[in-house]
Amino acid sequence: MNPRIIKKYANRKLYDVFDSRYVNMDELLRIAEKDHVQIIEHTPAPDGSAVDITASTLLQALARHPYADRHLSQDILGPIIGRVLAPLPG
Repeated sequence: MNPRIIKKYANRKLYDVFDSRYVNMDELLRIAEKDHVQIIEHTPAPDGSAVDITASTLLQALARHPYADRHLSQDILGPIIGRVLAPLPG
C-alpha cells in the first residue's frame, strides 16, 4: 500500500496531496491514525530526492496536542527515546 503523501512547505503549511487541501496538525494526526502517511519537505534535497520528515513532524504534532501530557507518559516515551538514541548496528 502506498503511503498518503503530505507535503510540508517552508511556511510550515501541510498539504495533503490525496485530498488536494491544506491540513492542520490535528487533522494530520487523525489522518495518520487511519492511513500510512509520508511527510516530505516540499523543496527536494539537492540531489532531487524527497526529504522524509514523517517522524519529526508527527512527534511535533503529538507534542502540541492538548492531551499529550496526559497520555504520553515517560513509560511510553522512554523506550521510543531509547530506540532513537541507540547506535545503529554494524
